[in-house]
Amino acid sequence: MHTSSELSEKSFEIKIDDVAGTSSDLFPGFDEHDRIGVVVSSPHGALGASHKEVLVEAHGDRLLEAVNDRAITRLVVPEDLDVGRPEQREGLASYAARLRCAFLYSKSGRVTDANIAIRGDDATARYVANALNPSSRAAELGPGHIASVIEAHLDEVSQETRDRLRRERRVLVVGGRVCETYRRITPECALQYFAGGSEH
Repeated sequence: MHTSSELSEKSFEIKIDDVAGTSSDLFPGFDEHDRIGVVVSSPHGALGASHKEVLVEAHGDRLLEAVNDRAITRLVVPEDLDVGRPEQREGLASYAARLRCAFLYSKSGRVTDANIAIRGDDATARYVANALNPSSRAAELGPGHIASVIEAHLDEVSQETRDRLRRERRVLVVGGRVCETYRRITPECALQYFAGGSEH
């Protein structure tokens, strides 16, 4: 089953500055013209997400071009990103005019100075489990196109890395559910993180 049919607003518990919130509070004014972009810089950096992957050279201007070419309006970047600050004036102007908000995340699941906490449900946990144990998922699906696609990518991430990520995610469980944290930052601050910096 696809994430669009299995996951819903009820799949997530959102807190912003320790106050219960909704996706509308997280993405004010979100509409059909918005596009969310998640920058991934490590194996399984977007665990459990259903997304279209675009491989980009580790260079600030190339990453900025990818964000602009896909008309991203909400950007999520890892705190350990370090590809260099973009310098193309036209690209920076386009980015500044279009990007509405940005967020910082950590591959550990807990970002420094977090102001957003999101807890998933059993459905989100299943997606993560499948991502970290793809061979079992392929066997469960049986012969077919989807299983073949999964099997074709088994060697992209080592079993050692998957085992480590499973161990690390255990500490994220709060009250029986995984809780990950994020920090809302300005679009300009996101550019600073392109270069491995911070807003401080």
